[in-house]
Amino acid sequence: MTIVHFWRVEIARCKMRLLCVFIVIFLLTFTNHFLAKAQDELLEFIPVEGANTKENIYLTDSSPEVLIDATSKVTRSIYFLGSTNLVTHIVLFTCQVATRSKPLTDVKLCCGGGRNNLVCHRLSSQSTVGKISCNQMQFDYVFDSYTGANFSLNFEPIREHPLPYNEQIYCEVEDDEATIQSNIVDLRDAIFYKTQLNVTSSKEVLRAYQHDIPPQDFPLKFSCGAYADKIRNWPSWMAAVWQQYLSSFEWAFCRVGSNGITAAGCAKNKESLGLGDSVTTMDGTLFLLSDTVLAKNPNSAFVCLVRGSTASPIRAYGSDYLQQLNPLITKGFTLNPNAPSSQVQGFTNLSPLETSYQFTEGTALSDFKLLAFYRVPESARPNFRYGWYKDGKKLTDPEATPTSFRLPNKVERSFSGIYELLIMEGGSTRLKFIFNVSVVGAPTFKDVNCIEDLFYALEGSSKRYMCLLNVGENEQVSFKVGINGFEADSGDTLRKILASSLQLQNQPIENLDIDFWRYDSRDSKGVAVEVKNLVVGQNFRLSIKAINAYGQSLVAGTLRVVPKPSLQVAPSRLSCTTECNEDPFDLQCIPTSAVSNQWNSLGIIFQQGWVLARTFTMEMVMEDPDLAKFFEYNSSTPNSLKVSPYIPVADLVKITDLPTTVTTTQTSTSTSGTTNLYTSTSPPKENLQEMLTARLSRAINTLQLECRFQLFVNNSRAKFIPYSMESVIGGASRKRRETSLDEQKKIYDSYNEDDQTLKETFTVSRTFSEVAKPAGANFAWVAAVVIAIIFILIVVIVGVWLCTRNRGETYKLSKKEYKLGNDPIRELKEKETFQTYERPEEPPSLASGIEEHDLEVGSDDDGELEAYNMDPARSRLIESPRTFNEEASFIGQYSSPSRTSGYREHHTAV
Repeated sequence: MTIVHFWRVEIARCKMRLLCVFIVIFLLTFTNHFLAKAQDELLEFIPVEGANTKENIYLTDSSPEVLIDATSKVTRSIYFLGSTNLVTHIVLFTCQVATRSKPLTDVKLCCGGGRNNLVCHRLSSQSTVGKISCNQMQFDYVFDSYTGANFSLNFEPIREHPLPYNEQIYCEVEDDEATIQSNIVDLRDAIFYKTQLNVTSSKEVLRAYQHDIPPQDFPLKFSCGAYADKIRNWPSWMAAVWQQYLSSFEWAFCRVGSNGITAAGCAKNKESLGLGDSVTTMDGTLFLLSDTVLAKNPNSAFVCLVRGSTASPIRAYGSDYLQQLNPLITKGFTLNPNAPSSQVQGFTNLSPLETSYQFTEGTALSDFKLLAFYRVPESARPNFRYGWYKDGKKLTDPEATPTSFRLPNKVERSFSGIYELLIMEGGSTRLKFIFNVSVVGAPTFKDVNCIEDLFYALEGSSKRYMCLLNVGENEQVSFKVGINGFEADSGDTLRKILASSLQLQNQPIENLDIDFWRYDSRDSKGVAVEVKNLVVGQNFRLSIKAINAYGQSLVAGTLRVVPKPSLQVAPSRLSCTTECNEDPFDLQCIPTSAVSNQWNSLGIIFQQGWVLARTFTMEMVMEDPDLAKFFEYNSSTPNSLKVSPYIPVADLVKITDLPTTVTTTQTSTSTSGTTNLYTSTSPPKENLQEMLTARLSRAINTLQLECRFQLFVNNSRAKFIPYSMESVIGGASRKRRETSLDEQKKIYDSYNEDDQTLKETFTVSRTFSEVAKPAGANFAWVAAVVIAIIFILIVVIVGVWLCTRNRGETYKLSKKEYKLGNDPIRELKEKETFQTYERPEEPPSLASGIEEHDLEVGSDDDGELEAYNMDPARSRLIESPRTFNEEASFIGQYSSPSRTSGYREHHTAV
């Protein structure tokens, strides 16, 4: 039991330790994330789950609520289309940003009936929950200083009020750096205009046409009331929703019995008109195009009633009726092909010859048609022709019919123009219907993404934005460009505002180099914005507003500056050009913590490495055994590198690890300032300089190592200019060998850094020493010098010997003459010219007996002096005809014979 209890206690302790570890990891992760967010938080609206993203939103009795957020890049329209007071329409508008570490400075709701009278309501000075009054509309709000605000509007469709609730609203959110603004939401109170028609039921019956109607009298026209003047003053967007959602008019027919029928009775027994047999206009006018209804239903009356009702007739038509308190229709209408026409003969227009329509751009249409009604005489039908034209050009749309032209479902600027319907007989025009169609509205951008939602720009770079508009040629449009909520209509004004703002003092954004200009041409209008020479800290929210008489459009986006590497420990501090020793050294390349934190907050991943001689990456070096032996590198710690230019790293041994008897050492100074002593275990055969020279096929005098940074964007939302892949070290073949992240996400590579000062901090450059190897490694060189010296000495000795061997005193004959007391050299000097060499006439007396054997004067037997014998008798006995004197000369052969002595030569000693 004790053992079981012990294990239980141990297991509980382990669980507690694991729990503590998980808690610590969570806290560290949260703290790091929190600190990273605090460094560079992006102020922007965030999408809300379930929010409606449509451009046009219709609130009806069956769909009375909508949720929208502030992320839309276009102006949105919300139509209130309810028809009963039993349903309340609700609009929820959220202006939320990502949760922040610091509170927002303010949130505003701006509202009004137009761009010139918009009023902004600040929430920071009010309670967190309350109401805001925009003209006659009441908005409830909930404010959170860390996430933004939510607004709600309760709209009762049926009510009494003198003005429509047509409001434009948007929200603004501010922090210490920037202000962001949502696009406009246009609230459109369509219910008001329907109510203003004041359509009521009545018992009224009117007489129209004769009882028997011939086919040539079609189409027939019936009016529901005098509503055209009221409709003419409606806003242009009402045409898009009236027929589909709000029209109060419905036409039907009923059979007239023998007892007659009242308007109420006709409405109660109504039958719908066939599809395609009739057209009802916005003001309730019915055009009966075909005789099909009367052909099948003789003696029928027509009734206009409130749509959807069976007991609310507005007006009824018959060919005859009985006037009384409750008028009674006695006769209806019957098709009679033989009946005479009661209408004016010839081409007759039933609808106005000229009509004007105005649409709001972006409005969604539902089967909207340009309609023209007329009668064609029977005699002209064989030659009847028609044609639709727009601005003088014929339209070949299949939707064109003799009485209508259907417009596309969404209103665009291209709709504007003059449409004409020509009714012709043969080649002659009989009727011309003109439709003046205009499209108005706030200016819209051709590309709502002309400003990227989030753009990363590299430090020192520039960025240009170009935004074109969809505008008519004659529309007057003005522009405002904003930076962090500060707006101006010119570049000079905007720069002055940024420089003088107290809110931006001592911040990099106050010196932002920004300019913008507008351009107008026949084909397009737009604005261009350019920012230059971006520096770290110049993060901003850019907005462009295009404004005209009908409203405004806004495009906006955020730019973040990605800093280049800044080093806390730079390799360049170990560079040298003179007195570079042969010692191994340690390199470090460590970025500053501030830059690392900024990269982390922006989602930038950096990859670090080294480049040797601007050619080899360290991965390539370590794959080459001849180069790798001079380096010690670990890819898991790429910010450090050990280099031994003259001795392979494997041959280096710390002096502290060797016995005390070892005396030959080398020193290596580490980055911390400590000195490490090394010795070589064996003399190297070659060094790094020789290896590089062999690899590059050129003389290498300087060791150059470059710390390389590659930055990659790890944010799917961010747009940026990708780094050019053409400048990868070594081209495509080496690019495949590099272990790097996705090249498409690369934004920076220090290998091609243009800033020379920054590039020099990444690079260590050390001149190779003149004494490239230790003594043992230079034995061949010493041996060559010794051999050269020995050879020179031999040459000198041989030369001296050759020079001295040609002198006279080197011969035995000269020595013998000196022993005899003769001096040949002196005798030659006493005579001015060459003479025959001769001795005195009398032989000199010998100092000793001639037979004395101790006197070494030569021997006649050895033949050594035969050539010098002056005795003619003996000279004749010499076989060789050549004789020469003691100076090895043949001069004696040319002397006079009379001077030759007849006495035998005696050799005397001097």
